[in-house]
Amino acid sequence: MSNVETLHQDMLRTIETRNWSDLEASLHARYTYTSAEGADQPREAALAVAQTYTAAFSDLRFEVLNQFTVGSTSIIEFRATGTNDGELMGLPPTGRRVQMDVCNVIEERDGKIFAEREYYDSASLMAQLGYEGTPTSASHRSTVAAMYEAFGRGDIDFILAQLSEDVAWDVETPNWGIPWYEPRTGRSGVADFFEVIGRELHFRAFEPVAILANDRDVASVIRVDLEVKATGNTVQDTEVHLWKFGEDGLITEFAHVVDQHAQLMAYKGTVDA
Repeated sequence: MSNVETLHQDMLRTIETRNWSDLEASLHARYTYTSAEGADQPREAALAVAQTYTAAFSDLRFEVLNQFTVGSTSIIEFRATGTNDGELMGLPPTGRRVQMDVCNVIEERDGKIFAEREYYDSASLMAQLGYEGTPTSASHRSTVAAMYEAFGRGDIDFILAQLSEDVAWDVETPNWGIPWYEPRTGRSGVADFFEVIGRELHFRAFEPVAILANDRDVASVIRVDLEVKATGNTVQDTEVHLWKFGEDGLITEFAHVVDQHAQLMAYKGTVDA
């Protein structure tokens, strides 16, 4: 198990056990936290968020469903369960038991957690607690789900219609020379992306297993089984797709988080990935 995998799992355990000194010790001096609402917050936010939810759900427990690493980045999909027996962000306890699927992403640097961001369906949380949820998050989740359905039937025009004119597509995604992960901008750039994957890849399976949303962001967990047409090599992987929506409801940014090493080897034909 890599250092970042262990670091990430240990982070969840320290929250479950309320070991705040160990949690604080695991954070880099320049750590930043990006909340489910999309706001970037300083180091102190990690403790504040963890303490807020453990106070609101005294029996809070986490079950890791999937973990995926790329270099110094770890993505964990986990299920949080607990009973709301304490105040949550000013809302009185309801006594209701909730279950939430969460996608948590950390970046490791110098053996510490350098950055953290997470995605979950805040509308579902509010609904389970008996409060009206946020319609925007449900709408964004539905949009992304519809885009995956469109991809399955080859309706690329539908996908392009959900994007802003200047959408940033994999602009900040590290690229190791794989043509379908080159940075692209605008709808024409994304159209080129789909032309490239149609030419280069055959998807034997493409299965969305979780779509988590807040008011601005969506994180999707996708199981894929793909074949590189030129080499016949295959890759089975669990990917994370990160989507960002603008105020007009159109997608402004998209990024893949995938095992590029495996795909590069399959593309170059050096191994049967």
